[in-house]
Amino acid sequence: MPKIQEALRCFEEASGAKVNIGKSRALAIGPWDTSVWSMDIPYHTEAKHMGFHIMSKLQESANKSWTITETNSLSYSMENLWEAPFSEAN
Repeated sequence: MPKIQEALRCFEEASGAKVNIGKSRALAIGPWDTSVWSMDIPYHTEAKHMGFHIMSKLQESANKSWTITETNSLSYSMENLWEAPFSEAN
């Protein structure tokens, strides 16, 4: 995988950042061959980036992220409902 290593090297030079291979996750997108490992990074079926769930297929990613968003939104709405101040009649 020399192209991946070269891309990482270019990224590190341009950004001044260093990729932490120990915290990295490989995600096979589409028909990628998961039997070929690169830089000893294990493949996963799902990754999370900036709160979004990324999976090997676009529709799976959209469904997972949207379901979590709906669940969190509903939970937040229910919490606010019970915390709403009640006014007493004078």
